[in-house]
Amino acid sequence: MTTEDRRRATAEETRAEVEQRMRELGRELKVRATDVKNRAAAEFNLAAERIRAEAQQAGDPEAIQRANQVAAGLERAATYLNARSLDQIGEDVAHTAQQNIWQSLGIAFVTGLILGLLLGGGRRS
Repeated sequence: MTTEDRRRATAEETRAEVEQRMRELGRELKVRATDVKNRAAAEFNLAAERIRAEAQQAGDPEAIQRANQVAAGLERAATYLNARSLDQIGEDVAHTAQQNIWQSLGIAFVTGLILGLLLGGGRRS
């Protein structure tokens, strides 16, 4: 085996190792993303409960009505997250982005902000 053959073999082994590691990382990222999606859905439901409880405690009928509307929206978001896979959500996002780019950017910003706050991104030590 020549030096050039050894280099090719080493390069091929390295390429195969990198491809295997990339597949492993992809699977790990998908598992973690699914976990975040599920935690976000649970947090949306918990937030809906808390909003309703606070409004009931206040006793103001208008506040209760508005709280129920906000809570229903959070519950719809949680239901959406629970009902769809990451691939389906990706397809939905792509379709929505194609329909109206500015609305998509606004939704992405608000969703990111909410998720950041729910997952503790707003805390500072």
